[in-house]
Amino acid sequence: MIATARYWIIAERERYTVTADGMIGRPDIGMMPSGKWQVRGAVRRNNFGAQVEFLPFPQCMMLTRNQWRYANGKPRWHLRDLDHGTLRDWGNPVLDTYPART
Repeated sequence: MIATARYWIIAERERYTVTADGMIGRPDIGMMPSGKWQVRGAVRRNNFGAQVEFLPFPQCMMLTRNQWRYANGKPRWHLRDLDHGTLRDWGNPVLDTYPART
């Protein structure tokens, strides 16, 4: 069964699809969502690296392009995922997220 993309994530030159369950795929390299890589939310940190805010999935997918970054271009939010059992925050800044057309 092929999972249908519910959202798109654009990060630098990469495009990712996200299903309604938060499963991530990379269509550019033929990687379909498998359930082993999932969006958990987005994290905002202060200047000292401490987490100050967390937006769970799917609320983080509703952030606009301007909300992902500060006016100076630095990332405001970092995507948090679960990849094969490891919780990670993306260092690769997210440029935009938006709902997929169905």
